Amino acid sequence: MRKLYAYIRVSTDRQAESGLGVTAQTNACLREGQILGGEWAMTHVGNTDLPGFYVDDGVSAYRVHLAKRPAGKGMLAVLKRGDTIILAKQDRGFRSVADFSQFAKLCQKNRWNLVCLNPRIDLSTPNGRAMANFYALVAEWESDMRGQRVQDALAVKKAAKSGRGGGMVKSLR
Repeated sequence: MRKLYAYIRVSTDRQAESGLGVTAQTNACLREGQILGGEWAMTHVGNTDLPGFYVDDGVSAYRVHLAKRPAGKGMLAVLKRGDTIILAKQDRGFRSVADFSQFAKLCQKNRWNLVCLNPRIDLSTPNGRAMANFYALVAEWESDMRGQRVQDALAVKKAAKSGRGGGMVKSLR
């Protein structure tokens, strides 16, 4: 039978100490677990006594990748084919759309299911996979646009150094 895992993260020590972020995410994941069926894994990491719950409190997603956070690393080490990871919110697990897209591919490769409650994504469904692919498309576009902006800025800088223009526009008339 597949096992259920919940990944919970709060960014700041203050948020972690308040318990509000952790409690809200825990309750949402517990409700989703009842809907999905299956049973909770027996392991857990972090400030929790709930089996199957992996909690990183006081850890920023923008500074530390999921696989390098204590609870995230612990969860990834025990996942098996067919297991389901539940996230209350996408931003609790991932730093960016690109980061999410890479993780979704890892889930598909290892045959793990990822269920994200907000935005609603379930890799076991056609709509969930479509949304994951949509996020991958947006990430690729975002990367291309960032590269184009860098190229444009370098061209302006080069033109300004060579004295061929590229400075401030004084008038549009």
